[in-house]
Amino acid sequence: MSAKNRIDHFVWLVEPENLSRYVKQMSELFETTFDEFRNESGGALVLISWDAGLEFTAPYGDSPAANALRAVLAERGEGPCAVVVRVPSVDASSERAAALGWPIDAPQSGYWGELGRQSVELENMSWTTKVTSMRERVIGSFLNTTLLFGEIEYADVEDATS
Repeated sequence: MSAKNRIDHFVWLVEPENLSRYVKQMSELFETTFDEFRNESGGALVLISWDAGLEFTAPYGDSPAANALRAVLAERGEGPCAVVVRVPSVDASSERAAALGWPIDAPQSGYWGELGRQSVELENMSWTTKVTSMRERVIGSFLNTTLLFGEIEYADVEDATS
């Protein structure tokens, strides 16, 4: 799969009690499965289908980040919250975005502000067999949706099963 500037996955923010129902609906519709990641420090329960490019995120735990997700849900309700665009280099793409005027280094509000950073890097991807590493960075908000760049390394699943 090419890493050249394409949408990698779309993210919905949902209430925890609705998560399994939504995942079931999308699993059936797109004939796909979802991997689960419990991100306690990030205050999020994430279910993602790498194959379909779909992610559901729900508040998880009692951290300030989880409470920020709850505040977004209270204000806006469930729905779209982010789009991750896969790029060859988060750093190079971020520099280009900054040159174009995107506020990539500005303090973030809401969830990312509570998280205390604008990027996330996951090296321990033991919760999935589809991806070996992932690095994401917030670019800014566009049409009420958070845009992120993602440097995502997919496992060669075909070779792994041969």
